[in-house]
Amino acid sequence: MQLLDSECTIYDDRPTNCRGYRCGVLRRLENGELTLEAAQALVKKATGLLSAIHQLISNVGNDSWRVWKRLEVFAEEQKLTIDSVEFSRRHPRLGMHLVVLRKLLDSEFHTKPQ
Repeated sequence: MQLLDSECTIYDDRPTNCRGYRCGVLRRLENGELTLEAAQALVKKATGLLSAIHQLISNVGNDSWRVWKRLEVFAEEQKLTIDSVEFSRRHPRLGMHLVVLRKLLDSEFHTKPQ
């Protein structure tokens, strides 16, 4: 995915798999379980966490790298994994943002097997 000002720049030409994918938030929105405002708030929260993480590791790698690759390289440089207690101990703000983002993605965005 290529984002520019929070909008996908390849949306019109996205692959078939992407066209058919419905994250948990989108599914609940389409089913009337979430209002548009609530769905937008969840997206804003997730993008805010990603932005905070990105700011903390913006000096890692290059501009073409996604935040997850930057995190992986950042941790590897310190001989850590991003899931380790030691990672969070050394980088408490980064660790906190990462835990909150993962919890949000797992609870709200990732689709559950049906």
